[in-house]
Amino acid sequence: MRPTFRWCLVSSPLLLCGLFAHASQAQDSDAMQAHIAMQQRLMSRAGPDPSVPAGSVRIQVVDEEGEALGSQSVILGVMARDGTRSELPKTTSSDGIAIFSDLSTDGSASYRARMVYQGATFASPPFRLSNDQGVLVHLVRLPVNSDERPVLQHGQFIMELRDQRLHVVQHARLSNFGTRAYVFPKEGKLVRLPQGFVNLELQAQMGDQRMVKEEGVGFRVFGSLVPGTITLSWSYHLPATTRTLSFDVPTNWNTYRYQIVIVAVEGLSLSVNGLNATSFEHEGRALLGTEIARAPQEAPLSSIRIALRGIPGPGPLRWIALGLAVCLGLGLSLLLSRRGPAASLDHPSALVVAKHDLQLQARMLNDQRANHEVGPQFYKREHERLVTEMAQVLRLESLDSEVAQTPPDL
Repeated sequence: MRPTFRWCLVSSPLLLCGLFAHASQAQDSDAMQAHIAMQQRLMSRAGPDPSVPAGSVRIQVVDEEGEALGSQSVILGVMARDGTRSELPKTTSSDGIAIFSDLSTDGSASYRARMVYQGATFASPPFRLSNDQGVLVHLVRLPVNSDERPVLQHGQFIMELRDQRLHVVQHARLSNFGTRAYVFPKEGKLVRLPQGFVNLELQAQMGDQRMVKEEGVGFRVFGSLVPGTITLSWSYHLPATTRTLSFDVPTNWNTYRYQIVIVAVEGLSLSVNGLNATSFEHEGRALLGTEIARAPQEAPLSSIRIALRGIPGPGPLRWIALGLAVCLGLGLSLLLSRRGPAASLDHPSALVVAKHDLQLQARMLNDQRANHEVGPQFYKREHERLVTEMAQVLRLESLDSEVAQTPPDL
């Protein structure tokens, strides 16, 4: 199962999804809004229809002019309540229609219709069936090309300092403002990340877009983008071991707006392309941020220069964890080197302390993984280490118990 991202920042200052969505709706130009309205008729859709019998789905495939397309292969995807998936394929008749019958109406399954044409996927929104009527799906098949120029980005770069690391969440809100479906390159669209990034995590997409890691560079995007908007999201860490940090953020796509935000801490300042960010609050949290906008007649924005000053030093948690690890290592070495029964009996509390320290480290590690502060490989490696050391402690504890129960030699 792919990792689930808890990025809907109701409880975390990093997501700010509602804030950005509101800003996006408020600031989109009239021209863009008009173009989006024009695109509505080019989008596939699904909805209840009394003319369709209950337990049935009628799929009609049309072109950009609304003309029916026969002999088209379509698929009705089915996802059961337990997460299992299946597919029902059919071919449209001469009037562009394919009908699926005898489907579940008890709410135990959701459905989604789709078709693939020249590498592009055209799909309806997911839906469920009711007991009283079926669903009519319109799949609009558009011309396909690989011209990236109609694809524009509204980027978001959201940061938080976490004990000598900069935790970054990036969102690329990609809008296809054309009237054709765009297909990403066969080898994938390379998305570069700032130099030195680690612990990259990619959020799975509901559509046909796939993101595949490119070691040391970033990742590649595969799939297609029909007219409309999708959001790609990912996160990673950058080292922040000094008082100042400057780095370049590649924009990767033609960008008309880019927002940069960091959770404010005392003494911290943020500048973007040489301009100082402003401070503001969101849901009671202090933030620093700014926005860069580009008009069509302006030069493209190839990258963004971010500079942080006044980064605080390492917090005490890092040194506490390091001290526990050192003490635990020394304690285990001492216990393992003393194989006589007297050593174990003279220091029974050392085993209790060792178990407590291991349990504390395990809780800290689990919290870091839950908050996406460490990647899956680091978590697995540290988890295996803790299990091994705990096994050693339990083994010594059992030996002490055996010695305590053995009568002394007379």
